[in-house]
Amino acid sequence: MTTTLSAPGVSSSHPTAEVLIRAADLDDRATWLIARQSGVTATDSRVLNGCPYANENVYDKYQSKIQTIDPTIEEEQVQIEWELGSDLEPVITKFASRHFGVTMTKVGMLRHVEHKHLLSSPDRNTSDGGHCELKATATHYLRRYQDETSEWTNEDRWTLPPAWRIQALHQLMVSGRSHVHVAAMITDRRRFTYWTVERDATEEAIIRILADKFWFDHVVPQIPPPIEWDTVTVDEMKKRFPEAVVPRTVVDDPATVVGLIARRELLKGQIKDAGGKLDEVENLLRSVAGDAVEVWAPGEQKKPLFKYGNGVSTTYDAKQMAADHGIDLAKYTRRTPFRSFRSVMKVGA
Repeated sequence: MTTTLSAPGVSSSHPTAEVLIRAADLDDRATWLIARQSGVTATDSRVLNGCPYANENVYDKYQSKIQTIDPTIEEEQVQIEWELGSDLEPVITKFASRHFGVTMTKVGMLRHVEHKHLLSSPDRNTSDGGHCELKATATHYLRRYQDETSEWTNEDRWTLPPAWRIQALHQLMVSGRSHVHVAAMITDRRRFTYWTVERDATEEAIIRILADKFWFDHVVPQIPPPIEWDTVTVDEMKKRFPEAVVPRTVVDDPATVVGLIARRELLKGQIKDAGGKLDEVENLLRSVAGDAVEVWAPGEQKKPLFKYGNGVSTTYDAKQMAADHGIDLAKYTRRTPFRSFRSVMKVGA
């Protein structure tokens, strides 16, 4: 890794952290993205601890640390999500401050004073010595973790998602503060729900071990993390083992290739012409059948010449229904092309 940033200074409000990016500068997304490459963040930790969001995996986190990034060409959807999150933060902060009875201030990005590879960007500092994590979510996400017996189930009967708890504990490990208030706006219910996560030495130790292993065993030496065969996706495998793409090849006999191209076009034209003729025959046969299911030759025969379907009616008399109820059928229906009968036609069945 070559990305380095000088810390503006140690903050007395964070016993074990120094400020890497001041709160006033955190809106510069390019600076924030580059800084994230210099260490393991709280969102990285949730993935390392087996609590990823959809489409997140350890390999992608590894790639995000070693690849050269250009923040100016970020996907439009990611930009929209970033802006929407920034717009919602003041609203969630207002209600969270009221609920917890605290004042809140923006933080910036923090870096552990001893373990420089441990980073954190808490949403807010709180006047009671903690942080506050601001979330916008929906009931379908919270229901995944709903557990009445869990110690993390609040008075609203919502259980704190494990990913959010890991993020909170990572933040405390970096900053040295005492707790994290988690405030979630449930957008589809227009309600808020809250939890408080306090420090846990055992869980923080596990988070630290996994962060160290990821950073020093993989990111620093640029050795990809091993494949997790029980969770690996096709998308991840494509990224790990991309197929080689040969941009061009030169042939010794271009005349032969030109001839093959011309033959292909001729055959495609014949297929198209044959398809049109087949449709014509289908239409003629359907007109012969009329409304009948089976078409027979005169006299005693063992089998019909052909039939549509299996002889069991699965439709209703739409014309009679329309006549009985005064409905203009043409306004509500359209004819199905005769082509659709091809799949059910059986010759001599």
